[in-house]
Parts: sequence; C-alpha cells; structure tokens
Amino acid sequence: MPDAIEQVPEIPRTLSGKKQELPIKKLLLGQPLEKVVNKEAMANPGSLQWYVDYAGRRAQEADTTA
Repeated sequence: MPDAIEQVPEIPRTLSGKKQELPIKKLLLGQPLEKVVNKEAMANPGSLQWYVDYAGRRAQEADTTA
C-alpha cells in the first residue's frame, strides 16, 4: 500500500550514521538484499531482517490480489 505508514523497529544506517533509504526502497521493489546493500558497511545490519520480512509479505499480498 503506497500510502501506508509502518512503524519499524530500527532504521538501517551506514557506519557514518546516514539512513539507507535507497537500498530499502530497492529491496521493497523486489531486488535481492545481497544486491542492494553491503552489510559490512552498516552500523546495524541486524535491522535489515525486518525489511526483508516486510518485503516478502508485500510480495505475497501483491500475488494474491493480482
């Protein structure tokens, strides 16, 4: 849902503290995690699992409504 607001447990950030918005956008658009983000360049790589799970749920919902 493009207008939905989701509360997330943590925002993925680089080692310098910048938000990783573009990689998350690409992940939500269906690109594989390994291609969109380098976990070693992240301050909090554990935060990605929520986004991976969320992207999967969104993809399943899209499949059932199509």
